[in-house]
Amino acid sequence: MKIIFLAALLSVVQAAPPVPRKAPNSTASRSQNVQNDATGKQRPAAPSPVVGPVTSPKDQNSAGEPTKTNAQETVAIREPVPVSIGKDWWDRAYIVFTGLLVLIGGIGIMAALQTLKIIRRQAVSMRRQTTILRNSVNAVISENRPWLLIPSGQNEAAIQEPFLEPVEQNMWNRMAHCIFFTKNYGSTPGQIFASKAELQIGDSPSTPPDPSVYDMNKVEHTVITFPPGESVASEALLAPLAFIKAENRDQVLHGGKYLWLCGFLRYRDTFERENAPEHETRFCYLYETRFNSPKPFWKIAGPSIYTRAT
Repeated sequence: MKIIFLAALLSVVQAAPPVPRKAPNSTASRSQNVQNDATGKQRPAAPSPVVGPVTSPKDQNSAGEPTKTNAQETVAIREPVPVSIGKDWWDRAYIVFTGLLVLIGGIGIMAALQTLKIIRRQAVSMRRQTTILRNSVNAVISENRPWLLIPSGQNEAAIQEPFLEPVEQNMWNRMAHCIFFTKNYGSTPGQIFASKAELQIGDSPSTPPDPSVYDMNKVEHTVITFPPGESVASEALLAPLAFIKAENRDQVLHGGKYLWLCGFLRYRDTFERENAPEHETRFCYLYETRFNSPKPFWKIAGPSIYTRAT
């Protein structure tokens, strides 16, 4: 590019504009002489010769021909210097290392995905094992859970005779009540956190008169621990006033009225864990006086929802 610019500059310098030339002085002197003769001799003027263009010696070559001052010159434009664009050893090494990095990165990604799949399989396996272990623990706990029940065997005094002394004859103001026992038949201790029991007098031998005794909202929560295999005595008072009149007592013992023992126990096991299940024992007994037996006795009676254990 620089060579082309230099050649163009030289061609502009060499092609200078031509200078206008003046006529020779001899022609002017001759014209003046002709005019003087015409004035003196009064003869017709001879036609003036035609003077052609005079070429100065400096504008003629050796052969006497005029030279061309604005001769055209040929400017040679050379081809650009070839530049090598070939890859050297550094470029090749860069390409090789880049390819190796891409390859290693791809291998790393594949290894990470494979590891993630293995971790997921292990997580699923651990969840299954945890579920199996939890079920096994729950099975062991359920097998060894506490069972708080009122004994029903003939050799166990589960429910004593009720104390029904009429208020008219009660010198010591003793309340009508009944003592019953609760036994833990399980293999582990049980903790009672809610319980209630009471005596009721009703007109029907089929159902107790007041089922609200099984309502949890009317219970004071106390915690009592039952070791396995042991029995604990509890007291049930006559509702609602805890005293009985002689008339009502005679009706219970000889017919017309029926005495009920109703209540429940809410308890849980002593295993330390979250969301421990709660168990409930409901009981409903009728003091049976209608049979021709030596003395009245307690028997399970009433609807099944009042006589269940969970």
